[in-house]
Amino acid sequence: MKILSKLLLSFAISFTAFGSFNLSAQEVEEVVVTATRREESIQNLALSVQAFDVEGLADAQLTELADLSDYMPGFSYAHGIGSGSGAGVRGVAGAAIGAGTTSSVQMAINGHGINGSAFGEIGFLDVQQVEVLAGPQGTLFGRNAVGGLINLVTARPTAEAGGYANFELGNYGSERISTAINLPFGDNVRTRLAYSSFVKDGWIKNTGTGNDIDGRDAYGVRLSVDVDLPNDSMIKFNTAHYSSDDNRLNVAGTYCARDAFYGCSPFEKGNLNEPYHVAGTIGGLIDVLTFLSPSVNYDPYASAVGMAPASIDTVRKNWDPKRTQVVENTQIEYVRELTNMTVKAKYSYSTRDYDHIDDNDHSMSTEGFMTAVGPVDPWAVQFECFPASITMGSEAVECAQADGITRQSEISVVSDFDGPHNFTAGVYQWQSDFDNDYHVQTSSYQMLRDFDLHPYMSSLFGGALNDLGGIVAWSVFGGVFGA
Repeated sequence: MKILSKLLLSFAISFTAFGSFNLSAQEVEEVVVTATRREESIQNLALSVQAFDVEGLADAQLTELADLSDYMPGFSYAHGIGSGSGAGVRGVAGAAIGAGTTSSVQMAINGHGINGSAFGEIGFLDVQQVEVLAGPQGTLFGRNAVGGLINLVTARPTAEAGGYANFELGNYGSERISTAINLPFGDNVRTRLAYSSFVKDGWIKNTGTGNDIDGRDAYGVRLSVDVDLPNDSMIKFNTAHYSSDDNRLNVAGTYCARDAFYGCSPFEKGNLNEPYHVAGTIGGLIDVLTFLSPSVNYDPYASAVGMAPASIDTVRKNWDPKRTQVVENTQIEYVRELTNMTVKAKYSYSTRDYDHIDDNDHSMSTEGFMTAVGPVDPWAVQFECFPASITMGSEAVECAQADGITRQSEISVVSDFDGPHNFTAGVYQWQSDFDNDYHVQTSSYQMLRDFDLHPYMSSLFGGALNDLGGIVAWSVFGGVFGA
């Protein structure tokens, strides 16, 4: 009886919603998208497409890609390790997340691809529309778009002078500015200059340093120019610069059920912000190899257990995160209208400069290294990408640097016949030069590259090995202890 009641209730709700849709169907505004490389009504496409125009974005308060996760069912986006990011459409995301991998959900500006992590940072600056295409989309947007595509269509200049300016204020010192101005020059040249900025104070307290983190400081500017040419042709040009500087965490809140074998047990959720057991990590092994730990089971984080703040707005770390990114993107497109056909030639050039540092163990050790000859006195250690600091125990930090240059060229022909059959044909080339450095370092790991950093090199060897490092020095070191 209960099952039958649920079925009847579901049928009634569905019938009511369907009836309401029929009554208001004639009032639905037509939405035009470029999902097939041509402008078509979304109602005429046999594709799963969701489009958000400028009014829809403003009404839903969607200002950047991560906001879609709270508004669009089945969509997810988050930063990954290093400079990477991950996105999912229809609830499905690729298993590989990182700067050195290719996401199954691709990002694009005006139909040309852009780095997913960069796309997630630049925000929806003066856009005409944001289109989310569920995959696979490999036929028109490349073999890697098996999960889907998010395409940002920038606003074009208009023939009338004018513009807008929006100002938003919020708590935690939040300030957002969005503005654009149209300046036509004669009848054939139209320009548009857009600018946006976002500043916000941090709201997460790092009890390890005493500072507030998760703050934002970003801005973007774009210049667009449209030039009408003879013979029903035109040139579209736009160039943009985006810059961000923040101290947001690279991961959200972490849970850990401490385990000496795994570090954190994969079978239990554990407690929020709990430190891992160093014996289950490569750092625990390196602590022993550098004679800074009596055994692999030694736990320098034992005294930190129970001190982890059980709150999402509080963390306990040795280091505050810091992330900077500069993205530049320039596009030029030639469009020629022929009888029942459009010819397009487009070229894009984009660069990206990314730097990020963070505390990799997401905790703070209060126990110093314990060796066979006694505890270790605090000493200065230099992590790559980090300033020199004084340490006395196990620390783990990460450093990510990514630089990239991408060039894209495309020539396409799109038909526009009156009949039911049309086509899109084109040639597309992608060239990318990419350099990605990602380091996870521990305080004991630094001994492997420079013995001068080891606190006992002077007392044990009189400084004879201070200028050495690597396998040769370790052979000498191991021989002495072996004897």
